[in-house]
Amino acid sequence: MSDVMSVQQKEGKLREKPSFLGKISKKLPYGTKVTVAKEQGDWYNIKVENLTGWLHKSSLTEKEIVLKAGAENVKAGVDNDELVLAGKGFNSQVEKSYSQSNPELNYGLVDRMEKLEVNPVALESFVKDGGLTHV
Repeated sequence: MSDVMSVQQKEGKLREKPSFLGKISKKLPYGTKVTVAKEQGDWYNIKVENLTGWLHKSSLTEKEIVLKAGAENVKAGVDNDELVLAGKGFNSQVEKSYSQSNPELNYGLVDRMEKLEVNPVALESFVKDGGLTHV
């Protein structure tokens, strides 16, 4: 594991505790470089800017992600979603090929699911009312 890693998701959710139920303290955009302080199971305690917190290992990569002003993606007006997908080798041609090979899949449902966002206050209340622990 490298000491410096990069966020490989559209938004890496920096959490106060190493748990998906942990309160989100900041959303880190794709490509943000972070310093790993320690590892706990599938979670990394990281430092970024003047913050510390926890990111799940699936949010990070050891590969360097370089985003430069003046790069072709900037000139073409590519949005962050497209940039993340391209970084993972996914583009409109790959999507078209995949959808043609899998016509039974409902991509509208995937689009709807990607837009879902849980209110952090409601989540914290759910955890507290249900007697759940942040594991």
